[in-house]
Amino acid sequence: MTSVAQGDSGQPARATIAAQAALVLAKQVGDATIAAHAGVVLAELAAYSFDSTSDGLQLARTALATAPHAHTAILALTTEAHIMAARNMPTESIVAVLRSADLIAAKLPQGSLGYSLDGIHPGYLPTFGGAALVAAGALDEGQHRLGEAADLFGRSRASGALAAVRLYQASAAMRAHDLEEAEILATRALAASAVRPSSWLSNGILSLAKRARDKGADWSGLVAQAREWSPV
Repeated sequence: MTSVAQGDSGQPARATIAAQAALVLAKQVGDATIAAHAGVVLAELAAYSFDSTSDGLQLARTALATAPHAHTAILALTTEAHIMAARNMPTESIVAVLRSADLIAAKLPQGSLGYSLDGIHPGYLPTFGGAALVAAGALDEGQHRLGEAADLFGRSRASGALAAVRLYQASAAMRAHDLEEAEILATRALAASAVRPSSWLSNGILSLAKRARDKGADWSGLVAQAREWSPV
């Protein structure tokens, strides 16, 4: 948990040390699930904080092998799918990874909302699986999964999770060249997080706004609002 918090706070070196310590301790006490979870955290750090997608991919696959039937297998598989998309690997291979995650998820009990070491909410897989498919260019299936996630999180009133889904949906609309829909969805993402503004969301919206500007759209009002709501 410390590693995740440090990673979210922009301290990847400290986060890596904490995750490595968790991995060693989990192995010492024979807790494969925590070891796998630590492996997923290390995979994300390697791929996105240290720009080593090859190491990240290997770490994600090792995490899956560590606890192949636990909820962490879904974390590992969605992480693998995202990294594969970032490496421009074949879309059909990414779809196959997510199909494996679907089979595991169908056998697991429903987890609670929020970040947890003990389970996973059913909205997690369609959110991050959908985002991976969108990044890989499989827009139709990706948007379908994101719509499913929006329904799940909307019913449970999970504002932070719903904001993430709306942001991914906005990115999907951008890839489909629907700038108006992308702006609407980005605005809904910001509205969903009104009670809990966050820097990652603000940064995501600013990144989308830059892409929109490159395509000739003006999101200046949304940009001003995103900057205003972003934590210091």
